[in-house]
Amino acid sequence: MNTTTGFFGALVHPDTYKRMAYLLLGLPLGVFYLAFLVTALLLGGVLVLIWVGLPILFGTMVAWRAMGRFERRLLTLIGAEIEEPAALDPRPGWRAQAKLMRADSFTWRSFSWLLLRFPLGVIGAAIVVF
Repeated sequence: MNTTTGFFGALVHPDTYKRMAYLLLGLPLGVFYLAFLVTALLLGGVLVLIWVGLPILFGTMVAWRAMGRFERRLLTLIGAEIEEPAALDPRPGWRAQAKLMRADSFTWRSFSWLLLRFPLGVIGAAIVVF
């Protein structure tokens, strides 16, 4: 008899605990992502009036793309298959890079996922606890 089937099969399957850890990580990561994005975007948006905000907004976009890549790696650790985002053309200057990042769909998909990570983290943590 296979021990990973049946009513209690999930309790002995190692993937169950990986997925539970992923769900539990969702809450603290979601809080961090939400706090970082709201703070950085508001700060950059306000300081755009004195031109200091543009580099802050650029750095925020670079950071959320890195967080999106980190989230993608977390998902691949639990067995999800997600295609690798296309690499950006390296161009000189942060303005050219910002223009490329704004046009890239990975930028906006990762931004959306990072914002959704908080409510999904609350739900996931509640499911694991109960």
